[in-house]
Amino acid sequence: MLVAIFSTATRLVAVGVLATKNGLLIWGVGATALPFGGGTLCVQSPLGRTPVQNSGGAGPCGGACTFAFDQAFMAS
Repeated sequence: MLVAIFSTATRLVAVGVLATKNGLLIWGVGATALPFGGGTLCVQSPLGRTPVQNSGGAGPCGGACTFAFDQAFMAS
């Protein structure tokens, strides 16, 4: 999975995720390494998260998830 944060825009994009699956993006204040769902949670609390979204796309890793940090979100 490739995650990119663009400095000229306020959009978080994750590409190369499983296609047509529901998922969400999370972020936090730092890094950690905690057991989580058979894997590792690498984001330190407190966590922010997007609403659940479908990745769309086609093929095994053709999906993408995005989130815009707009002014309404930043004010909340």
